[in-house]
Amino acid sequence: MAILENEIGEVSVDSSVFSGLAGVGAGGAGGGIQLRELFSGCVCCSLAGELVDAVRDLQATVHPEWLIIEATGLAIPESAADLLRKAITDLEGLLTVVLVDAARFSVLEKISPLIGKQPKTADVLLLNKVDLVDEAVRGQVTSRLREINASASILEVVASEPIAQDVLAEMIKGA
Repeated sequence: MAILENEIGEVSVDSSVFSGLAGVGAGGAGGGIQLRELFSGCVCCSLAGELVDAVRDLQATVHPEWLIIEATGLAIPESAADLLRKAITDLEGLLTVVLVDAARFSVLEKISPLIGKQPKTADVLLLNKVDLVDEAVRGQVTSRLREINASASILEVVASEPIAQDVLAEMIKGA
């Protein structure tokens, strides 16, 4: 497995989370999770060329069974996916997953139209932080996500806990 982390700035916000995974577990040429980082831009626009180069390099050197691209919160996932589909013809099972904050989605969608666009073409929507909202809010956010994207799977997760194996299996079923 490989993780390609994208940060809009020059400093990694998530590297401490991912660094604990690097070199752990099975997958890739090194036997663990390989971590690469792309800084100072967004993989769906200003770093599009670097994204393609990084994916090709990981394919050639690591041969990951799974590649996770963790884009910035400003990314349009479908733009990056379209770019990869066009530039790298031997990609299999490209799956777009968007993480949705159940506790803040309604407010964020009103503040930034981009937040409402991110789920639009996703294959899977991970409704995160469901432990922080009541059933009514969960229902409202789920209904809104269905309006935005009726075909995506919506799976519930809790940020402070590992993703359950059944959720992972359901998430990758369509890949």
